[in-house]
Amino acid sequence: MLRNHRFLPLFLLICFALVPLAGCVDTLDDGPQIESVTITPNSLSQSSTGMTDEFFEVTILTSGFTTPIETATVKIQDVDGEGREGEPQGAPTINGDTVVISQIAKSWFGGLEPGQYNIEVTVENSVDSVRQANAATVTVTE
Repeated sequence: MLRNHRFLPLFLLICFALVPLAGCVDTLDDGPQIESVTITPNSLSQSSTGMTDEFFEVTILTSGFTTPIETATVKIQDVDGEGREGEPQGAPTINGDTVVISQIAKSWFGGLEPGQYNIEVTVENSVDSVRQANAATVTVTE
C-alpha cells in the first residue's frame, strides 16, 4: 500500500503541470473561411425556373481573408457534370467580409426536376481561394 503512494507526488506534479497547458491550446483558425451562405429565394416552382426577369441573390459571409476579396462564384452541385455555374448580370458586390452576388436569373435552375439542390460557393483574392460545397440548398417544387 505504501508503495502505491510513493508515486503520488510525481502523479500530482504531472497533473498540475498539464492542467495549465490545456488552457494554452489555442484553436488556431485555418485561414480564410466561408461562414455562411444565404440564397434568396431558397425555393421556387418548376414553372418559374425559366424566368429571365426574376432573380436570385446570394449573400456570402466570410472571415479570415487578409487581403481584399476580389471575386466569388456560385454553382449548383452535381448538375450537368461538374455543376451549373450561376451567371450574374453584374460583378459581385464586396464589402469587407460580405459578398453579394445578385441578378442571377431563375433560369439558372431551368430544366431541373423538383427536388433539393446543393449550392457550392467559391471566394477568391490574390492569395487565397476558398470553396465550400453544400453551402446552401435551393428547393424546386412542382
